[in-house]
Amino acid sequence: RAHPGNWAAAFSSFGFGDLDGLADRAIERATRQREARSRFGDAIFDATPAEQFCIDALRRVRKGARGYGLDAAQVDKRFDARPDQRPATLTDCVAELTYWRELYWLRHSVGDCGDTSEQVSARDDYVFRMLSRIPPRDVDEAVMVFHYLTSNDGMDRCHTGAIILNLIGAPEPYHPHKGESDE
Repeated sequence: RAHPGNWAAAFSSFGFGDLDGLADRAIERATRQREARSRFGDAIFDATPAEQFCIDALRRVRKGARGYGLDAAQVDKRFDARPDQRPATLTDCVAELTYWRELYWLRHSVGDCGDTSEQVSARDDYVFRMLSRIPPRDVDEAVMVFHYLTSNDGMDRCHTGAIILNLIGAPEPYHPHKGESDE
């Protein structure tokens, strides 16, 4: 009301009436801040051993084709060359993806952002791609991965189609017009 016609003022007031939601988010943020401080102390933004592994493994990997991110083929080759650090099951993949997500949110709770290094983002993408390469051990594991995708914004990522095909046991990617001519 104090700024009629000002769109920025109007947008900043969205959600203000949702006091329960605001309170829940404030409690969640305070909980994450306490957890972050208890786990890391003042070293919350220092590289963890997992992050240092990514940085070391991807040293001198060139940028991707569009200049954003690291070249996925090189990233895969580097991480595949370290079988002791490669996820062996879909459950391993989900556990690691959860680790990266939780680390982000812990850091985000105490700073302006929780963003990680380019190498860690490349590892996250690599592990996500592994969800399309490792066959599920059983139906329960496939369902667990599907639930992970749907509850963690995984349905909009690049390799989701290939992951779902892997979960249902499709032998190769589906091509609706495979074998048909373009005529």
